Amino acid sequence: MGAMGLFVSFGAYVNVQFNNHLFETRGLSPAQIGLVAALGCLPALFSPVVAGWWTDRSGSPRFVLSVYMLLGGVGLALLPHLRGFAMLALGFFLAQVAISPISPLSQSLVLRRTGTGNSVFFALRAMGTLGFFLVSLWLSHRLRFDGLDVAYLAMGAFLVASLPFFLALPAGSDTASGASDLKLKEVVASLWDRRLWVVYVGGGLGFLCNAMGVTILANLVTGPFGRGPEDISRAWAIATGFELAFMFLAIPFVGRFGLKSLLVTGFVATSLRWLLAGLATDFSMLLVAQSLHGLMVVGVFTGQSLVLARLLPPDRISSGTTAAALLNGGVMSIAGSMLSGWVWELWGVRVVCFLTAAVAFAAGAFYLLLGPALEHRPRD
Repeated sequence: MGAMGLFVSFGAYVNVQFNNHLFETRGLSPAQIGLVAALGCLPALFSPVVAGWWTDRSGSPRFVLSVYMLLGGVGLALLPHLRGFAMLALGFFLAQVAISPISPLSQSLVLRRTGTGNSVFFALRAMGTLGFFLVSLWLSHRLRFDGLDVAYLAMGAFLVASLPFFLALPAGSDTASGASDLKLKEVVASLWDRRLWVVYVGGGLGFLCNAMGVTILANLVTGPFGRGPEDISRAWAIATGFELAFMFLAIPFVGRFGLKSLLVTGFVATSLRWLLAGLATDFSMLLVAQSLHGLMVVGVFTGQSLVLARLLPPDRISSGTTAAALLNGGVMSIAGSMLSGWVWELWGVRVVCFLTAAVAFAAGAFYLLLGPALEHRPRD
């Protein structure tokens, strides 16, 4: 049930491919696009943390997830019908209030039932990647005939359609002992736990890179390469197709080299990916660079979730992962989105790629030197 929930719900995250293209078609300038993207990251400063606190305090993760999924589906369906900077900024902000907690909530819901075993979680997480890949592939053909409004409606529908699978998960350990006494300040305080701060900061740098690059990827495709919106989906289909393979290859990799090596590999691959994207002279070269995107997702995003699952007690997984989302999807993503818009307007879209590559390389060095070296677990 968890695998099917992730498989269907990840179709909604395809919106990251088209948001900036949508804003550009509505007449926004590069700086305005960066600002709207940054405003869309702002809810990650509070919405995932509140959702994680609500989940751990109430012991009802499926009910909380239902609320956010229904609101997120409506927000995605309405977004392409908005016009003007003010309306797009407000609409995108409100949609992200609902959407930003969904990924950490749904993945922590699955983690409650898989424990911290790497192989099981990688296999389930790969189902989400497969859903993202198939929807990207479908849109790469359908967008020649359908508009963005149809695409966003479909994305919202995927969120709602995934909900029955998550609701069908057995109750198991939904209610953790003592969770009802959890205070909101305890969730925020976890950011400053000395066991976790390196993981939070390292993951935050990864999200900074992701925000900088993803913010301009669609505009790189439609700008310097002169391609259409369907080619945005083609680029992402390549990325997620390789991501699916890397997700399964990560199982023996972690068993042999450990989680720290996985995260460092993800940072290095991110640096190489955006360096190649900035140097690309045609669309086919960009597609080659996109093949490395999966190593970033597997290494940085999924790897961080597994590290946190090792470090956090079972009754703090929801709040701990959403606290990471506060820094990752909040502070760092806001900074990355705004920075990419400014750099794009001042020096061009390719300079954003080079800057992203440099930050990713620095992040890899940071985690290599300071990241926790967790013990191997043969049963994983």
